[in-house]
Amino acid sequence: METVIIFTLIIISVLIIFYIMFSVLKKTKQRAEKAEEERDSYKRKYEALEKYEQRLSELQSDKDKIQNELSKADNDEEVAGVINNIIDSNNGRMQKSAKK
Repeated sequence: METVIIFTLIIISVLIIFYIMFSVLKKTKQRAEKAEEERDSYKRKYEALEKYEQRLSELQSDKDKIQNELSKADNDEEVAGVINNIIDSNNGRMQKSAKK
């Protein structure tokens, strides 16, 4: 009789241990999935920031080039040419972004 009670207690203890382990594994899996989703979100945000940083760098370069061209312009016609180049460049960018 005592052997049956001890055996039953051992089985109940093992079942409780498995239940606790399963619960811990389930929570760990949920945390891992959440961490992976957050990582993916951060990765997308980082890629977007890199894209904007690159575009900003290109715009800064264009600005410096335009300022240099304007400082070298000797007359109104040359200034008008620089302005026309700016307009053409902006129109090209707008068409490019409209296609996306």
